[in-house]
Amino acid sequence: MKVAIRADASTRMGSGHIRRCLALAQALRRHGATVTFVSRAWPGHQLHSLRREGFGVEELPPPANPVLEQAADAFATIDRLKYTHPDWLVVDHYELDATWETALRPHVKRLMVIDDLANRPHDCDILLDQTLTDTPGEVRYRGLLPAQCATLFGPRFALLSEEYARYRRTARPQLDNIQRVLVSMGGSDLDDATGLAVRAMSERDLAGLELDVVVGANYPHRERLLGLASTRGRTTVRGPLPSLTEAMAGAHLAVGAGGSTSWERLCFGLPAVLVSIADNQAPSCRGLHAAGLAFYAGDAAALTPGTLAAVIRDAVSRLERLRRMSRDAWSTVDGLGAPRVATRLLDAI
Repeated sequence: MKVAIRADASTRMGSGHIRRCLALAQALRRHGATVTFVSRAWPGHQLHSLRREGFGVEELPPPANPVLEQAADAFATIDRLKYTHPDWLVVDHYELDATWETALRPHVKRLMVIDDLANRPHDCDILLDQTLTDTPGEVRYRGLLPAQCATLFGPRFALLSEEYARYRRTARPQLDNIQRVLVSMGGSDLDDATGLAVRAMSERDLAGLELDVVVGANYPHRERLLGLASTRGRTTVRGPLPSLTEAMAGAHLAVGAGGSTSWERLCFGLPAVLVSIADNQAPSCRGLHAAGLAFYAGDAAALTPGTLAAVIRDAVSRLERLRRMSRDAWSTVDGLGAPRVATRLLDAI
């Protein structure tokens, strides 16, 4: 089976789309599929990570306009796929919708969309939305999908790399106390929610906790962060890392953004205080909070170190709730979402 994946990463959009598509690509390859990525070389792209993993990459140049033009992108993608004839095209991109998908239809056998916004129409055979929100997926996507479109909704289909499921076979979370906190805000964090979290954790009653701060490849505030860490003490700054598995395994609580890392934390049974660093993260953060799977502090842009510290302080003081949160998180995401989705694609051929 031949699969093409259209997804991008950049300093502006982060790396979550590429990360979850990479997890799916790895699962497909284990089933014998050949996977090729079609991706634009925006500033902060992750093309090197795809090539390092051994996947083919059809590189598209960044457009002159920072907003993607769908017709031009469709034409360029069709040109790159003309010798591939993929059995499946997977698209994971907030700036592409049914206009782009309909243009690609004649050039692929089947099409799957990965989305979590439910804010635009799609023309696809399968839609995957792994998020947990306070509104059922069937309601959120009503009127946005073809009648025959199959849907894969919820964290059962969360696209995580194989190492998360492998970790779960040898360990189970045991939360005796809170000593070490992991701060990770994703691959870019342009507005420095990481620094906000370190400042919050520097308040007197939280400063005794060990802090493990992991930043992504596109994080632009490293020097300032190192200064904050030095002033606070008991703080390690590192990254980018190939994976957060080791960092999560050593943490008792996380403070992080509500992007794709949320599902990795749930898979580890790691309780979290979430902040949204993009508008599209807020619905998922609210859904996780409502389900008792995380504490949601709010939009990072509206928080101060003091208001974030208050939420962290409340979480740390409620050990029994954190234990329950850890157990429920462990039960919600089992790390096998990527193989499940890969099997659905294979069975449809």
